[in-house]
Amino acid sequence: IFMLASAMMLSCDLIVGTQVAGELRVAFLSDQEALTRAGLSIPDTSDFILSVSDSKGRQIYSGPYGDFPESFPLDPGSYVVKVVSSEFSKPAFSSPLFADEQCVMVPAGGAADVKLVCTQANCGIRLKVDPGFLTAYPDGVLLLKSSFGRLVYGYSEKRVAYFKPGDISLVLSDKGKDEVLMTRSLQARDMLELKVSVASSESAGSGASDMIGSVSVSVDTTRNWLNGIYVIGGDNDNSGSAVRDALTVSEAL
Repeated sequence: IFMLASAMMLSCDLIVGTQVAGELRVAFLSDQEALTRAGLSIPDTSDFILSVSDSKGRQIYSGPYGDFPESFPLDPGSYVVKVVSSEFSKPAFSSPLFADEQCVMVPAGGAADVKLVCTQANCGIRLKVDPGFLTAYPDGVLLLKSSFGRLVYGYSEKRVAYFKPGDISLVLSDKGKDEVLMTRSLQARDMLELKVSVASSESAGSGASDMIGSVSVSVDTTRNWLNGIYVIGGDNDNSGSAVRDALTVSEAL
């Protein structure tokens, strides 16, 4: 009886104490068609920041994607795989952010394959300042502001200002006074192009269009371009409440 009990205890120890490791393999989804539609300068995916965390939030790996082994041994369980093209904590010019996050189950003695499909995770605004604006506000400064920070947008600035998704305000700072001209709520991949002018200057008609572009074999950079016009001292209520502001079907599309 004693020998039998000892054998059972040894058997239980082997079952409970032994955990067959699994493997995690991470790669970017390859899209050959994206090569012919490149529209942005995307950083090398080898420099993307990859992190792997377990179900309790403990970080297992954090570092460049290029340093991640082809096969990473892990205990069976649930893991979160996240990748970002760069660190992005506050507004910055010419800083599109691409990211993906996936949850994966690593089986005992098996392998889990993760195919990363990165899309733009932040949003951007580009201003087109009418020459008449400088005449009307020679000492004025245009600011783009959100809860995460702000950027000064010079009259001759042509770069895109990138922000985290959320409410972004266009602010005119003139003679010690800040005035919020307009606020727009932008989502990830939204790209707003806004023409700023004064009521006395001629401004182009408003419109909206979607520009689609994909870059790199591994990053889907489809973005939503939105066009708008803000005239200082003019009627900027484009909410669609009036008949004159209504869109045709083709314009809405």
